[in-house]
Amino acid sequence: MQILRALTYTISISLAFSCWSQTIGAIPEIMLILDSSGSMSEQVGNEKKIDVAKKVMHEIVPQLPVDAAVGLTVYGHRRQGDCSDIETVFAAGQSDRRAILQQVDRMKPVGKTPLARSLLQVSSGIKLKDAETTIVLVSDGIDTCGGDPCSVVKELKKSGLKFVLHTVGFDVDPKASQQLQCMAQAGGGEYFVASDAKTLLDALKTVTVEVAGKVEHAKAELVKVESGLGKLRLAMPKNSEKSLKHLQIIRKKDGKVLKDITGVESDSTHPLLSGVYTIRIGFAQPNYGDPTWAELGDVTIAKGQTREVILGSISFSLPEEVEKRPRDTGLNIKTVEVVHAGTDRAVAVVYDNKNGFYNFKPKPVVPGLYDVRFEYVSAEPFKCMIAKNISVQAGKDTLVALNTGIRLTGNIGEITGWDLIPIGQELTDVDEDGSLPKAENPLLVVRNKLGIGGNRRFVGYTYLVPPGRYRIDAFLDGMSEPLPVAENIDLSSGTIMEFDAGL
Repeated sequence: MQILRALTYTISISLAFSCWSQTIGAIPEIMLILDSSGSMSEQVGNEKKIDVAKKVMHEIVPQLPVDAAVGLTVYGHRRQGDCSDIETVFAAGQSDRRAILQQVDRMKPVGKTPLARSLLQVSSGIKLKDAETTIVLVSDGIDTCGGDPCSVVKELKKSGLKFVLHTVGFDVDPKASQQLQCMAQAGGGEYFVASDAKTLLDALKTVTVEVAGKVEHAKAELVKVESGLGKLRLAMPKNSEKSLKHLQIIRKKDGKVLKDITGVESDSTHPLLSGVYTIRIGFAQPNYGDPTWAELGDVTIAKGQTREVILGSISFSLPEEVEKRPRDTGLNIKTVEVVHAGTDRAVAVVYDNKNGFYNFKPKPVVPGLYDVRFEYVSAEPFKCMIAKNISVQAGKDTLVALNTGIRLTGNIGEITGWDLIPIGQELTDVDEDGSLPKAENPLLVVRNKLGIGGNRRFVGYTYLVPPGRYRIDAFLDGMSEPLPVAENIDLSSGTIMEFDAGL
């Protein structure tokens, strides 16, 4: 919920709760996602697409409602062949329209079109917001990074995030049009076809009028809230609180920690003065390790009202054979991380600390989509993606089955390390940004290490990985190049494969 700073006034507060008030309301937010991929350098009419887009933005941005919080995300504007080239230039909340347009003018069409990843990045910033976010995505083509953006939108909606997605297909082919239309339908918005500057402007004007109506409606419902007590209720699925060491409630305006609670309960209520607060949780670590912290987001408390924050959770199941194997052939995990899907933003980090007690305890998180990754001791600092796009809903626990993996067997004494590499796209077609698709990076990197007492061998441990098709490159003692010991391994779900390296 946004505080309308322009309407907010404060009279000094005494310990006796002297009168003060603030105007609080859920004003809709707007996030623009703009295409700056390589294909935006192509001509439409007598101009480049990117130049048309910039001109249209210069006309439409000043028309956005003054009271609406605006954000800008751009993809493909910095690097060729890089699907992670996504930048949220301004989180929703920017009031300086000139600053937004200055960033638009700097866009250069050089990269790829990561539609799914862009939506995931944007979604990580709206998880706990009371205000609905209107997302407007402009693209001139299909997702070129292997994502399924329509499925991503469906899962984000399913998780309960408050957003509407409108898509604009700018000079697109039928395949891209179908994908963008599917995204808009799943996101509760509209799909617009634009072939030139006029139709692009018309499409964005339609969205602007709709957002303006929502803003006026929200303003009509704003109420002036006097200083006094409201309540925050924080609830999470039973047993997920066992992963936590701390719950902190922090006053937003001055950063003061008003509550620091240990012994967190799965359902608790906290009286608070009217205002805006940040909720922070600390994850417990074994062997008396310091907690790792995650901010859930900001909430607004109003007099006489109870603001509920209902978390979901992620829990894990492992095969019994993996949990009970001896240390030298079992799991060798250093860190377990839950991250916002498609980003590197961690929301739960647990260190093994040569104990592992909290590794697979249920992790409470805000509803949304998440990825899970491990850092194995033998792969430091390499992080292995274990599960992707896990959908978490309020009040519900999502069970992730970690039941697929591989370990090398046979005569592996000469092996000093090995890489597990997904088998993916062939290097044939030139991409939209002029680059050849890159070979797949290793999903897993295993290396022996030197330690106190001699060489520590990790090549025969069990490594949990997602199902899929892989190849294995092994590094042998004395060899200058890796040896491909397996060209095509099919790891099916629920299988822990013992692979004989054939040496």
